[in-house]
Amino acid sequence: MKNSKTKKILSILLAVMMVVGMIPATAIPVSAANSATIATEYDHLVSELVIDGEETIILTDNPNNETFLSALSFQSDINIKGSGKLTIKINVDDADVISSVTAISSEKSITISESVQIVIDIENYSTSADATGISAASGIYIKDSASVDINIYSVNENYPCLGINTGRGEISIDGDGTKNINISCSFGGICINNYAHDSSSNYNELTKNNGDITIKGTGKVTLKNENKGTGIEVAEGVYNTDGTILIAGDVQITGCTDYGIRNLSAERESSEADIIVSDAILDIHSSNNGIGSRANGIRFNNSDVTIVASTNAIN
Repeated sequence: MKNSKTKKILSILLAVMMVVGMIPATAIPVSAANSATIATEYDHLVSELVIDGEETIILTDNPNNETFLSALSFQSDINIKGSGKLTIKINVDDADVISSVTAISSEKSITISESVQIVIDIENYSTSADATGISAASGIYIKDSASVDINIYSVNENYPCLGINTGRGEISIDGDGTKNINISCSFGGICINNYAHDSSSNYNELTKNNGDITIKGTGKVTLKNENKGTGIEVAEGVYNTDGTILIAGDVQITGCTDYGIRNLSAERESSEADIIVSDAILDIHSSNNGIGSRANGIRFNNSDVTIVASTNAIN
């Protein structure tokens, strides 16, 4: 009789464990775990990351000698949302054996939504590593009242430095939240190119992409590049066959020794313009070129445009 009761209790416990194991771990608030845990255990399992308070992740070393170092890395499509503030601070030195450092990365897409605030500060003192604020293999979407503030300093200005970057998708920025990107090295603030995290951990894989860069909404977008590079760009090596840059919001670009905005799609299958500025406020102060297209030119429509450039305003 006693043995029978024991078996029955064990059966009930087993059933409960099976039910619990079937509950999907798809969303976790950051406040449910400390920052170190989030950065190492939970983040790759979730499809939503809820930020409702003020949370800070600080990454100052590379204990596992990772080649590609990321404060938050996801394997799936991730939606970072909520009403709180997430601050990510990264500081790497030349002793760290890394090729790339990224604040937030995904092997698929990244969405930042609702009224969440994302603040990223990267100080990269490695002479052989590139640095990126937000990187996704297949698309980045910032919408609603979400705001993003990215500051990146790299000691080696010749290595890639990217604010927001995707390799095989589109970048869509909308809503009334402000977006500020300040970088101090080559490449640019908002880009589609090969330096985006994918499942093979290869940032340089050439991938065919038809993604657009779209900036609209009432939230102001401010881009500053203190050294080499471009503010907004579809890069040449990405084999982007039909990507368009659409500016339909309030955008201010300063610095940039290459271009303020440039579309270098290798081939265009569409007759649409490479760059469209429509119902926008666009202010470019570049130390070299303002706007450049490779194939189908530039179209302006009902916009307030100011371009100050030392070489070519439009090329």
